[in-house]
Amino acid sequence: EEIAWQNGVQSRFPQSTSLLEKIPEFTSCVTALGSCDAYISRLKAQTHIRPHCGPTNSRLRLHLALQVPPGCFLRVADTLIRWKEGDVIVFDDAYEHEVWHNGTGTDAKADRIVLSIDIWHPGLDLISDPTLKRQLVKAF
Repeated sequence: EEIAWQNGVQSRFPQSTSLLEKIPEFTSCVTALGSCDAYISRLKAQTHIRPHCGPTNSRLRLHLALQVPPGCFLRVADTLIRWKEGDVIVFDDAYEHEVWHNGTGTDAKADRIVLSIDIWHPGLDLISDPTLKRQLVKAF
C-alpha cells in the first residue's frame, strides 16, 4: 500500500520519503494506525530540550543522524548518547529524555539535524488485537 504523504512533503524530501517507504516497520505502522510520525529535527547551537517523556511505550523512536556537530548529546533515562552521522539510534521515548547542543569545536554554530521516525514497538500485535489498535490510534 502506498503512503499518502502530506501535501508537498514527497516533492520537497524525495530521498527521505523514498527511504521511509523502504522501512517495513514504518510502513506497517502507517497502514495499521493511519499515520506515524517522521520528521526532520533541527536543533540550533546553545539549545537544550528539557527532560520530557513520550505519551506511550507502544512506540519506538529512531534517529538517523544527518548532521551532528561536536557537543550534541541525547540522554535517555540514565544513558548519555552521542549521535554519529549516518548511524541510527533507537530508543523508547516513554523514558525521560532530553537533548543538548552545546555548540563546541570548529562547527560550533552548525545545526544538529536528525531524521526522527516513529514505529510501533515490535512486541505489539496490532493485527490480531483490535482493542489495542484503537488504544494506540488515540495514543499516537
